[in-house]
Amino acid sequence: MKSLSEQLKQRILILDGAMGTMIQGYELGEAEYRGERFADWSCDLKGNNDLLCLTQAQIIKDIHCAYLEAGADILETNTFNANAVSMADYDMQELVYEINKTAAEIARQACDDFSSADKPRYVAGVLGPTNRTASLSPDVNNPGFRNITFDELREAYDEALRGLVDGGSDIILVETVFDTLNAKAALFAIDDYFEEICRKGFERIRETLQNKKHTIHEYTQRLDYEIEKIREMGFPGYFLIVWDIIRFSKERGIPVGPGRGSVVGSLVAYVMGITTIDPLEYDLIFERFLNPERISMPDIDIDFDGELRDEVIKYIRETYGEDNTAQIVTFGKMKAKMAIRDIGRVLEIPLGDVNKLAKMIFMNYLQIPNT
Repeated sequence: MKSLSEQLKQRILILDGAMGTMIQGYELGEAEYRGERFADWSCDLKGNNDLLCLTQAQIIKDIHCAYLEAGADILETNTFNANAVSMADYDMQELVYEINKTAAEIARQACDDFSSADKPRYVAGVLGPTNRTASLSPDVNNPGFRNITFDELREAYDEALRGLVDGGSDIILVETVFDTLNAKAALFAIDDYFEEICRKGFERIRETLQNKKHTIHEYTQRLDYEIEKIREMGFPGYFLIVWDIIRFSKERGIPVGPGRGSVVGSLVAYVMGITTIDPLEYDLIFERFLNPERISMPDIDIDFDGELRDEVIKYIRETYGEDNTAQIVTFGKMKAKMAIRDIGRVLEIPLGDVNKLAKMIFMNYLQIPNT
């Protein structure tokens, strides 16, 4: 599938229309909103359109398909209010992750049904504005009052984002921005996804760290420090891209070596599965890889199987865009004997035979150029 960025260079992409308007056309009542699962719920549920992803999934998919048939290239998930802040009106905060994940899966299935090589379709995971504002007071008599904090919004978006990503969203759409502080909280939540991957990775290896020379507390401190510095330097996206490329390769059985070079000094790289060496066990220094005092781009060297590396390169181009992908060729000068040995290796000629041939070359007598 061609990447979204590549498609945008070729043509105008069409975003779908309003989900709420289409839902109204079905004239659903309280019973339809509840479904069997929520038949005995304690409060009215009519109007909770996001819940329909769980109770009327076919209707939501039919609406998606109608927009795709009309020519839409990008589907928005039915998650405008699927956050803990808004869902609190229905006492359904605990369903936020499930609703977001299911909504993304429904849209993903519809897109996959309609996608072709020439016209791929994409899922935009929607983070709506919530029904509260962090910048304004709901009480005109108390301008300084706020009924929600920035951190509460950020946590609400974090949970919704996890569901959208796990459900298969291609992009995340922060939409209907009526309060820039709310939108900023959503953007911070997206950045938090990097930290979440790190924390989950750390929990997976925690038991293996129990009997090492450093304490769990020391590992936690080091991880906190690295995450903070990586975020300050603006590199979470870079780590996520490398992590994603390695994930893709492993899922498809493409042999991939661990990250090497100075990156082995990073605990973040270790817990993300980018490297396989515990930097604390060998007293490796993070600052040799990323030095906050001397900001430079991180560089992670990874080896891929020679026969299957083209699949990896294709994935990178299609996912992150042709213009964002480069192949760098390095070359060096080789003397005649070294060239013969290298050719013999490539042609799989026995080393003994190659060495005999190489020894027959006399550089000085034949005046062969030293190249």
